[in-house]
Amino acid sequence: MISKHFKKMLQKEEKSKGQKDFDSDNFRLVPVCCSNFGKDATVNSVHRSSLPLQLILYLNRPISYIFVAVLLILYFFKVSVLPYATNVKICELLLIVLFIPNEMMRLYWARKGNLTETSGYLSFALLLNALTLMLCIYWALFQSYVLFIEFIVVCVEAFLVIIETLLTIVAVANFSSISVFQYFGVVIFISQRILLESNIRLN
Repeated sequence: MISKHFKKMLQKEEKSKGQKDFDSDNFRLVPVCCSNFGKDATVNSVHRSSLPLQLILYLNRPISYIFVAVLLILYFFKVSVLPYATNVKICELLLIVLFIPNEMMRLYWARKGNLTETSGYLSFALLLNALTLMLCIYWALFQSYVLFIEFIVVCVEAFLVIIETLLTIVAVANFSSISVFQYFGVVIFISQRILLESNIRLN
C-alpha cells in the first residue's frame, strides 16, 4: 500500500512538473513570436513611393481634361473668327489630337512607376513630360494666334508638368539608390550624345 501510494505521489509530481515546464516554454515562446512579427511588420511597411508625386498626378488628371477641352473650344473659335491657312489649321488640330494619348500615357506610366517603384516606367514618363513641355511652349509662344485665356491655361499645364518632372527625377533617384545629381549627370550626358549624333548626321 505504501509503495502504491508513493508511486501515485511521484506520478502527480511528474505531471505537475511537466505542466510547469510546458507553461514556462509557452512563456518564453510568446515574446519571440511577437518580436518576429514586429520585425516582419517593420520590413513590410517600408515604402519608397513618392506621396507628393502621386498627389500632383491625381490633381493633374482633371486639369488635363479641362486643358484639352479649352484648347479645342478656343481652336474652333479662332478658326471661325480669325484668318487661318488650311495647312496651319490641320497642323494645330493634329497637335491637339496627338496631345490626348500622350497625356494619358504620361500620367499612366508615371502613376504606375511610382506605385510599383519602377524606374523604367518613370523614365519613360519623363520623356513624355519633355514632349508635353515642348507642346506647351509652342502653344504659348509660337502659335499663329495666342489668346490670353489660352496662355494662362497653357502656363498652368506647363507648371504642373515641371513640378511632376522634378518629383519624378527625385523618385527615380530614390528607387535606383543613386543621388539626384548623378541622375542629372546621366540625363545631361545622354542628351549631349543625342545632340552630337544628330549634328554629325546633319553635317
